[in-house]
Amino acid sequence: MLVPISTWEKLLAHAEDQLDLDLARRRLGDRRPWLSEEDLDAAVVSAMEKASGRELA
Repeated sequence: MLVPISTWEKLLAHAEDQLDLDLARRRLGDRRPWLSEEDLDAAVVSAMEKASGRELA
């Protein structure tokens, strides 16, 4: 099927918006506890240390 590029761009934008909406709904429905800022920082540092093989303290 051939469609004008402007139509394709509108369809693509709509599809992307729908994917974003679906993701937001799934995240809002997730009842697991959120990480505190400190817990998130510690998790990131730990992952970086594991990836690099050295301590970042």
